[in-house]
Amino acid sequence: LEQVVQHVIDAELLSLVPGYLRQRRLQRRRVRGYLQGDRDYERLVDAVEAMIASSPAIEQRYCELDRRFEWLEWLLVQSASDEQEQNWAATVIRGTASRSPTARSTQGFLIRSTSARQAGLISQWLQGLTVDQLRRHYDPDAMANADLYKWDQVYNADQPDSPESLFQVIAQDFTALRQFYRDVTAHAETVLAVMD
Repeated sequence: LEQVVQHVIDAELLSLVPGYLRQRRLQRRRVRGYLQGDRDYERLVDAVEAMIASSPAIEQRYCELDRRFEWLEWLLVQSASDEQEQNWAATVIRGTASRSPTARSTQGFLIRSTSARQAGLISQWLQGLTVDQLRRHYDPDAMANADLYKWDQVYNADQPDSPESLFQVIAQDFTALRQFYRDVTAHAETVLAVMD
């Protein structure tokens, strides 16, 4: 991230980090041959590999919510009990700060980060939440009215199993996000939020 701020690495390439880490986990080593010959990409890979070398297993501290991030975010906001928790709910997935206005994902979202200190506070809040608390706020029709990304394509109020099966997906995402923050906090790391 610092190399992006210093314009050493093109900010738009940050959106490739999650995909690179997925490939790296599969191959269990540095990925070669991806975007071959692209010097900017090579600098990004060098920076990611340096990060991995300095913080072993960092590539395992990763949480992918795919295009469902707004579903969980909506439930977290609904579950917040005060203004501070609403702030955490709004930033747990999207990050708290943008270090570079040019750092955007391929879909145009700002790539943001959350400091290690702030991630620790968010983690404490997440650890206190339960799946049952989220379930109490789960309202598929209200989520449809909120125009959450892709919700209208998967939610069918006429199918009795649709609401429950969708909640189970959100519950799995919540559990993964809570574990991710627990792991990041244990290593006092900054969170990089890339939504695509």
